[in-house]
Amino acid sequence: MKKQILVAVAGAVLAFASSAQAQGTIFVNNYDSGVGVYEGNATTPAPLTAYVQIRAGACAGSLAAIIPTGFGNANIPVTDMEGTTGSYFDGSWGLVSGVGGGGTAYFEVFAFDGAFSGHSSIWSQTIGTTVPAPPSTPSPATLMIPDANIVISVPEPSTMLLAGLGGLSLLMIRRRK
Repeated sequence: MKKQILVAVAGAVLAFASSAQAQGTIFVNNYDSGVGVYEGNATTPAPLTAYVQIRAGACAGSLAAIIPTGFGNANIPVTDMEGTTGSYFDGSWGLVSGVGGGGTAYFEVFAFDGAFSGHSSIWSQTIGTTVPAPPSTPSPATLMIPDANIVISVPEPSTMLLAGLGGLSLLMIRRRK
C-alpha cells in the first residue's frame, strides 16, 4: 500500500513538473498594442466597472483564462478611461499553460460589464520565456491585440425568439376575435 501511494505521489510530481516547464509568459495589458475597450457604440470608453479576461492556449480550440501575477482570479479590472482611445487594463504578466517559452500561443480578449460582453478575434503570436528559478524573472512577450477595438455590447435578440414572439402575438390577436 505504501509503495502504491509513493508511486502515485511521484507520478503527480512528475506530471506537475512537466506541465510547469511548458508555460511561457505574456504581459497582460492593452497599453502596448494600443487597442482600447469600448462600450455600446465603439466610441464610448468602457467604464471602470468593466473587466477583461485574456484567454490563451496551445490551439484556438483550447483557450483558458490567464490568471495574472498578483491577481486572485482571471478578471482584470479596467483601470483607465481614455476619451477617444477607449479604456485600458494592466494585469502585469501571466503564464500561458501548455506552450513553452518562445513558442506560439493563441489568444482572445474577453471583456464584460454586467450582462454586456464582447471579445476580440482569436490571434496567434510568440510568447516570452518560461519562468526561471528564483530570484530571476521571466521576459514576457508583449500582448499584440490585432483588432481596432474591443466592444462590450448589449446582446441582440435572436431571430428565432423574435419569430416566436411574432407568432405568439398573432395567436393572441386571433383568439380575441
